[in-house]
Amino acid sequence: MTVRERLHRESISLGYESLEDALKKNNKEYEKIRNVIRKRKVSLKKALSGRSNVMTGTHATRQEKELIKQKEAETSQRECIECKNYFPLNNDYFVPHKKSLHGYLRYCNECRKSKTLKQRYQITTTQKENIWLEQNKKCACCNIFANIEDLHVEHDHEKSTDNDIVIRGLCCKWCNWTIGNIEQPKRPMSQLDIILNAKNYIINFCDKNDEALVLASQPQNPIKSMHSVKKNNATSYDYILWRDYCMDQADFQKILRVQKDSCAICKTPYSAEKKFVVDHCHEAKNLLKSSNKNKRPRRTSTDIAKIRKSIRGILCQPCNLMIGHASGKSSNDKSGLNRLHQIICYLDLQNSTPEDYSLT
Repeated sequence: MTVRERLHRESISLGYESLEDALKKNNKEYEKIRNVIRKRKVSLKKALSGRSNVMTGTHATRQEKELIKQKEAETSQRECIECKNYFPLNNDYFVPHKKSLHGYLRYCNECRKSKTLKQRYQITTTQKENIWLEQNKKCACCNIFANIEDLHVEHDHEKSTDNDIVIRGLCCKWCNWTIGNIEQPKRPMSQLDIILNAKNYIINFCDKNDEALVLASQPQNPIKSMHSVKKNNATSYDYILWRDYCMDQADFQKILRVQKDSCAICKTPYSAEKKFVVDHCHEAKNLLKSSNKNKRPRRTSTDIAKIRKSIRGILCQPCNLMIGHASGKSSNDKSGLNRLHQIICYLDLQNSTPEDYSLT
């Protein structure tokens, strides 16, 4: 079988009448397409697309690259291979890319966004704008005004398939990240129970009724320098525990025993394979930050006790990220309680809420 016969069969499988029909509809020449397939070892579908054409830049020969580079240097403009329009060669119109000519992609920003929306969520930029207008230019979850560029497409991972994406709305990045961590697979609790446990977890810290906080607030070694931790052949994680939280492995295990060797929110059993982290109140710890960012302040025994009191518990990584994103910068409530309640309403979980649970 010759090369032309093989390409003829492949073009028929792609929906064209013949190879000549495929070349005519894509404005390609047979010799160039054959060279691209032979040199780059790509399929006919990729060779027919503009991205794999010989003259696009990435797959061009050295002489053709020099011609393109010289033309773009003279005009300071680049042709988008999707819309075929010329735009100034800067960050406002093209995304930086080290391996491309002049360090920018061949797609303009508008075409790149529309292509990403089409591939990931099967919608166009016009459809996204219509959803944004239906939401009154607000986040669908926390109802905060936001530009369309700052909103992410939020969809249902369980109900969505490769051919059908179930889009629930446009959310800010903090709500989108929080929902993503709540919907992590293989969680021992339902989504509603995780949110309610997270709210109680934050409220208990504000009321200072958690037993784990009492254990963490009693410093065993009031004054310990960073160098002494390093000299004792401690692991890197031991050093991080003392540097960030003024605690050691004994304190870590003590809090875990109070939590029954599980995450304080979703009750995921603790294991060495799963990543568990120390959760702390950022507001309480930020009060001890030095005005000089390049130099860490010398800590006294009082500072160490305050840092240890800011520790709320031991969490698995999804729960820790969920609480951190819930108290994002766009939220008026820095504790994250307001956003967690809004997510319950947004995900329509109130129908499965037990009567004895309080959502306020």
